[in-house]
Amino acid sequence: MSAVPGVEYGFKATMKEVVRHRAGLIALIIILLLIGISIYTVIKIPYEKAQEYWSRPELWIKNPRNALPIWWEFFTGKKLPRTIILRSDAPYAKVTKLNETCLKIVIPFKYEYDDFPSEITIFFNASYKSTPPTVILDWIKPSGEKIHVLKYTLTRPDDYLYVSNMFKLAAKLEREIIFKLGGSPEYSITIERALFLSYKSLKKPIPEKGIYK
Repeated sequence: MSAVPGVEYGFKATMKEVVRHRAGLIALIIILLLIGISIYTVIKIPYEKAQEYWSRPELWIKNPRNALPIWWEFFTGKKLPRTIILRSDAPYAKVTKLNETCLKIVIPFKYEYDDFPSEITIFFNASYKSTPPTVILDWIKPSGEKIHVLKYTLTRPDDYLYVSNMFKLAAKLEREIIFKLGGSPEYSITIERALFLSYKSLKKPIPEKGIYK
């Protein structure tokens, strides 16, 4: 097989062809970035330490597992959600004592992103002697709409709820959203979408921006 005159071959020629196109250049940058991250991770976190982290979920459970990195905005053109950490003991939380055994806690936060969060988790730090407390969670959207999310009794003082994996809740919210939209949308209804959804379209999920509680 003879070579075609004027056509370059080999690694150098391939790289020239790749960087000639914007998509190829972006792909190359991503590959190099992933290689760099892999090398850094192996050096920074030895295998034994990685095993310890993996076997102790309390060390990493508070970090969103499926969240996209901020630099992904460069490719999507959207303002992607940041990790939002809310605390009931922070100054912005309004705590009202209803009676000797019941507290009402209202925690407001602003949501101004172009996409939906990847997951929602609730962490508890309770103090009790014998009877564990029961938590009732209601979600209030910027429009004033109130959604009852769950009622849950703690199983231990440092309990936590991975809300994104609550399948019964997902089914309940899906039924409610279909009713509010007036029909089944062309997109899937996850818990995150149900809680942040603006009822503007059956074709494309659009998050409702503003102050949530």
